[in-house]
Parts: sequence; structure tokens; C-alpha cells
Amino acid sequence: MDKMQRILWFDALRASLAIGIVLCHTHNVFDDFSFVIGEPISPLLARFRVPCFHFLAGLLSIRALETYTGRYLAQRTRLLFNRLVVPSVFFLLFAVPFDDFVDAVSSGCVRGNYFLVALFEISVFNTFLLCIANKHRESVSPKNVLILSAALTTLIISLFHDKCFDYLHWKQATFGNMFFASGMICGMHKSSFFKLLSRKYLVLVAGVLLVACYAVADMPHASYFVRKTALKIITPFVAIYLIFALFHSIKHIFRNDAFIGKISLYLGQRTLATYTISWVLIPILAAVRPQFIILDDDSYFWFAFLIAYIGSLIIHDVLCQLPYVEKYIFGRPKPLRSFYSTVVKTQNSYVVEANTFKEANPS
Repeated sequence: MDKMQRILWFDALRASLAIGIVLCHTHNVFDDFSFVIGEPISPLLARFRVPCFHFLAGLLSIRALETYTGRYLAQRTRLLFNRLVVPSVFFLLFAVPFDDFVDAVSSGCVRGNYFLVALFEISVFNTFLLCIANKHRESVSPKNVLILSAALTTLIISLFHDKCFDYLHWKQATFGNMFFASGMICGMHKSSFFKLLSRKYLVLVAGVLLVACYAVADMPHASYFVRKTALKIITPFVAIYLIFALFHSIKHIFRNDAFIGKISLYLGQRTLATYTISWVLIPILAAVRPQFIILDDDSYFWFAFLIAYIGSLIIHDVLCQLPYVEKYIFGRPKPLRSFYSTVVKTQNSYVVEANTFKEANPS
């Protein structure tokens, strides 16, 4: 993999989504408290945070899929298994009683950790589709295969999803596949995608459409199919476009020589680890509330959220100091830079090994 400038606003977006997910997970665990994130931010955040992750994962994966071979499929499957499934199952051991462990794994891991298992299934599935399409490139277009995959998933979500899928990670994989495949399609046409993010009139139209979707969902006489399509399909796609357009418009502040750029890189590289470890910490903080901390329910919610997020970063970095943990638990062939090396240490020329493509300059 060649050396090139990393797109730091992708890391900033990924870090922001991780913070939003930890916030929502904390809120779910503390649902008996009076705290509410706020309307309409709370339902909007719940609708787009995971789809946006799937879309971004598909967008970033397309550069790694420039060579479609059976050998590459096997290598990528092994890499994804190490990066996603292994840490998910490993930290599950610390979150559920041993008797419930097998049931938790089969259902995709309790309390929302099915996201990692679903992302693994989605990535392998779409990589397999592209391998088949590449083998028959003369008669099959890879882009058309992805469009068909996303369209079929959308149909399943709209018509049959709740009735046909009992396992949580299968539900999440079915739901996330259309966003992942759409991200891969945008990755194939990255120049056009970045151009669309700069169109102010499209941002305005998307904002109006987002409001309209919530208005339709609140209509008492709207059919179940219409409300479900508005909330589960149109709303996430519109929100994804808006959040990408927002970060694209402020991308100039995420420079590799600025503090915000370095902290974005540090947090963005630890997104999955933050998600997994905080998922274990949040129930612990809810069950073992220190009596010496005199806080009302809402204040303790924010305290638990900060401890869960910051604590997950600290626990990750401490665990990675142990031999073989970073390689075999978090699935990284090369260790990440420390907080000091990434954020504190001044580097005039900061170039890292990229895991994504360069942003195309619109011509």
C-alpha cells in the first residue's frame, strides 16, 4: 500500500459517529433516568449513526478492492474476521454470564454489539459479489452488481425484514447492506461524490426532504409501508448526505499539522475498539454506581458517558502494550501510534500509511 495523505475529515467523521454511538448506548442503558438527548436530535442520531458507519466502511473499502481474486477474498475475510469478530467475541466474555455466552454469540451479541458481526457479514458478502463480477467482467458490471445488491436489500427491508430475520446480526446486516453497497458505489465514483457534497442547493433540498420524512412518519393515516420507508430508508440516506456535506465543508480545519487534525486521527483509528470496550463499560457503570459520587441522574449520565468513552480509549492503549494483544485481539498487523506520537509530538511533515483513497480534485 502506497504512502499518501490521509483524509483526516473521514477520521473526524468516524470519531464523531463513535461518540454519538456511545452516547446513544449510554442513554439506552440509563433509560430509566429522566434524561433525554433532545428532540429532534435524539431520533435523528438513532436513525443515521449506524447506517453512516456502514456507508463510510463501504466507501473506504473500495480502494482495497481494486484487485478482485479468490485469494484476495480469503485474505480479506481473515483480516475482517480478526478486526471485527475476534474483539467482539473477546469482550463479550466480560459482559455476559458464561451460561448466556453461546446464546449471546448466536444472536449477534447482546446490547447492540451485533454491529461488528453484521459489518463482517456485509463486507465479506459484497467482496464475494465483486469477485464474481470481476471474474465475469465482460458480461457483468461490478457497479451493477452492487446496485442490485442494494436494491434487493432495500426491498427486503421494506417488505419482509421484521418477519424473516430473528437473529440480531442478520437484521443488522440486512439493514446495513444497502448503505455499505451504496458507499462502495460512491467510492467507485469518488470524484462525482465529492462534487455532490459541495452543491449548496442539494444540501437545502436534503434538509427539506429530511423534515418531510419525519412529517410523513407522524401522519396517523399513512400506511405502515410508507412510514417505514420514510424512516428506515430515505431518512438515513438523506442524513448521511447531510453529515458528509457538513464535514466536507469544514475539511480545511482537519490539517495534519493542527491539533484537531491529530486528535481526529487518534480517535478515528480507534473507533471500533472504542465501540467494543465502551459497550462493556456502560452496563458496569450503570450497575455499580459509586455512592460517594453525589450526582443527580442526568449528571451521572454524562459522567458515565465520559468515563465510558475516555476509559475505552485508555483501556485500549493499555491493552495494546501487552504482547500480541494488538495483533491477535484487535487484528492489526502493525501497531498504532501512541497518543503522544499522534497528538502531542510536533511533526512538520506528517504522512501516514493511508487506508483509503485520495480525495479527487474535481476537474
